Amino acid sequence: MVVTLFVLGGGIIHDFAFALIVGILIGTYSSIYVASPILLIRQARGKKRK
Repeated sequence: MVVTLFVLGGGIIHDFAFALIVGILIGTYSSIYVASPILLIRQARGKKRK
């Protein structure tokens, strides 16, 4: 939907949609490549305590 706004929107909407696309990409990257290893480390530490 955001890509549609980017392609079909006007000038101001175009800039706003671009900011949203960048935010979605950075958020996805963060969730996959940053949060996943942190979760794995926490799970490994939890198993050591038991």
